[in-house]
Amino acid sequence: MINHPNSTFTVVIPVRMASTRLPGKAMQDINGKPMIAHTIDRAKESGAQQIIVATDHPAIFDEAIKAGVNAVMTPETCASGTDRIAMALASQQVPSETIIVNLQGDEPMFSGHWIAQLAERLVMSGSDMATVAVSDLDAKQLADPNVVKVVADSANNALYFSRAGVPFSRDGQLVEEITMRKYFMRHVGVYAYRADFLRTFVNWGVAPLEYTEKLEQLRVLWNGGRIHLLRFHRMTAKSVDTPEDLMMVRQLMQQSV
Repeated sequence: MINHPNSTFTVVIPVRMASTRLPGKAMQDINGKPMIAHTIDRAKESGAQQIIVATDHPAIFDEAIKAGVNAVMTPETCASGTDRIAMALASQQVPSETIIVNLQGDEPMFSGHWIAQLAERLVMSGSDMATVAVSDLDAKQLADPNVVKVVADSANNALYFSRAGVPFSRDGQLVEEITMRKYFMRHVGVYAYRADFLRTFVNWGVAPLEYTEKLEQLRVLWNGGRIHLLRFHRMTAKSVDTPEDLMMVRQLMQQSV
């Protein structure tokens, strides 16, 4: 467990059973344990004051209880992970200033240390939300719609998130060029915000850009909110979106044992 005395936070893991690209992925086996169990382990390592799994399926609910954390059932129809978290917390006694870290259920490798760092960054930045960007994007990932890209301003605040290759290099500079590399970043969908911001987020409703790109963080930018980026030059942790991702994560986690 990591001790970060300057940031007290709650980790909520929104996770649904349905998945277009990898059905039932939360319960997919990774080296002897379902993926959600590994994600819960990462949350435990962060030093979080409380961990809650917000899910739409009894099997995931039972796995959370088995792992010794709280669980809340939520409808299948939640528009996003953040909407699912808001619904889960509505039944809990959570003070409005509580820092919530949204750790997606498909992040079995996202370090507890990074979770704690993200909570601290939210406090330091004073933003509505904080999230993660990594500058290890390559040309193949830039063209892959499964890899979300983010463009930042000079103060490390997000300007836009997209599944398209942004920023677009009009003159054809390669992503790998050292002078350009810092401007090409992939987004990691882990978020920090305060509990009272969740109510605002839900009341906004789904934004047009969010609906088009299928990216919940665009709801914040659409409505004038500020999202600060915790930036890393490189990150070996990988989320699971596809069967190919699952195979890679199994290999990576086996190597780290």
